[in-house]
Amino acid sequence: MRIITIGSCIGIDIVKLSNFGWKLEKNFTSYSPFAILEGLSNSINLPEYILSDVNKELGERLRYNFNGQIMNDAKQINPDIVLVDLIDLRIPVDVFELSNGNTITMTHRSIDGTIFDRIKDFIEVSLSCKIVNVKNISFSSLPQAKKADIVRRFIQLLWDTFGQKKVIFFKPRLVNQFIDSNSISGGMIKYTENFKISGNINKLIDEIYDIVKNTCNFIDSPKNLIGDSSILTPFEFHSCKPYYDYMTNAIYKSAHNETDNFNIELENCERSIHRLYNRIFCEQIISKLGLNIEKKIVLIAKTTQFAEILLEKYNKSIYSYIEYNQKSDINIIEKQITDIIHENSDDLIFVVPEYFRHSNFGLHTIFYKNRMLYGRDYISPNYIRTLLEKYNGIYEDIYNNRFVINSSMSIRFEGAGISLEIGKEVSPLALLIFSGAHCSI
Repeated sequence: MRIITIGSCIGIDIVKLSNFGWKLEKNFTSYSPFAILEGLSNSINLPEYILSDVNKELGERLRYNFNGQIMNDAKQINPDIVLVDLIDLRIPVDVFELSNGNTITMTHRSIDGTIFDRIKDFIEVSLSCKIVNVKNISFSSLPQAKKADIVRRFIQLLWDTFGQKKVIFFKPRLVNQFIDSNSISGGMIKYTENFKISGNINKLIDEIYDIVKNTCNFIDSPKNLIGDSSILTPFEFHSCKPYYDYMTNAIYKSAHNETDNFNIELENCERSIHRLYNRIFCEQIISKLGLNIEKKIVLIAKTTQFAEILLEKYNKSIYSYIEYNQKSDINIIEKQITDIIHENSDDLIFVVPEYFRHSNFGLHTIFYKNRMLYGRDYISPNYIRTLLEKYNGIYEDIYNNRFVINSSMSIRFEGAGISLEIGKEVSPLALLIFSGAHCSI
């Protein structure tokens, strides 16, 4: 199938890593859908001297922003599939207000200082009018009704241009962590370069696709995505193999109107991704057990993956398994733990591969109440020490931490299952430092 992508670079990765032999005919990235909509009536052909010292990609982007031909040219390709995500709505637009009452809107990312001045001069000369103001507008700052109008009009434009059957929408999600499978230990989890902004972008994506769900169908994305250095894509570590397998299969089925089991496939994808990074947690614990491996091991976890690895490596079975996840009733888990403790002597060790946020209290509280010591009575993996500098927004990671920070603040933390919320009226601290697992601040 011949495919064009409109939106982020994630669509390019999906096509290139597909197992179906798809051909990427063209990708249109870094074009704000808002600018595309407003620019349809433009008919300004930028002369070559303005673009003489820019690369081919930027030159094309600038031309399309001003000549209004992007949809016409995309239609001429006659693709079998138009793969679209709306993540480029996050890119601001520049609105040139002219003295004749008209406006020209373009994607902000397309301009740097020198070119910006050249374009302004050319517009004023070619249109015989002055630019009275240039406004920089962010989609996220617009009123909700305006946002919804832009999203719906852009979807309708795509349907009118290509036909509704050809257009397939998918919801992207930026990853903020990746598995470095080339590390000395054979697997480490690290942060991507964009991890400090991914939470806010994902929040905006959720908002955009909340609008979309009332307008059209789209392929959803798993919540806890992770990148993988063994999956080489041109644009950092966008995701991992289970995600690309899920996406290409979902796109293929969408193109053939086979969408009955999408929810099941998404659940299977999330399960596969969880196993991918959870294996690293399990391997860390096994390497830390030492002589404790001779004890009776009680696994408190979302899955039995640790038990499988332990049996595979040491031919040792776990003593007991307690299912534990985000939705678990922590009071029931406390009773299960205390029952096992009362029925056994001191030769127990509890293994916790990961911690989850709960509304009341977590495993650490239970361990503390039962006078259990880390390393002797229970054990969990090491978590990355992280610094967020002058952070303001949403932060989420695969350690089940979630921070909502409304006051610019630097934070250093180490732990998992942490819930942190800082209100707008909080005076920013120079540095907030904390560590632990399952704490709520």
